[in-house]
Amino acid sequence: MEYVFLRHLCYLYFRKNRKLDYDILKKYMVLTFRMMGYDEDDIYEYLENSFEDIIWQWGYLALIC
Repeated sequence: MEYVFLRHLCYLYFRKNRKLDYDILKKYMVLTFRMMGYDEDDIYEYLENSFEDIIWQWGYLALIC
């Protein structure tokens, strides 16, 4: 989830500014990881409760992307 969110942030920034530098990427990474600062067990529990399986079907990933 973090990877998809971070990639989408970078894509939107690049579309707007036509460039993506390391400092912006670093800021986005710090922000994303702080926002999603859950423990690994919490993430597994969320995935099992929300999607009935911790391994997503391709449809879920396509919806997020």
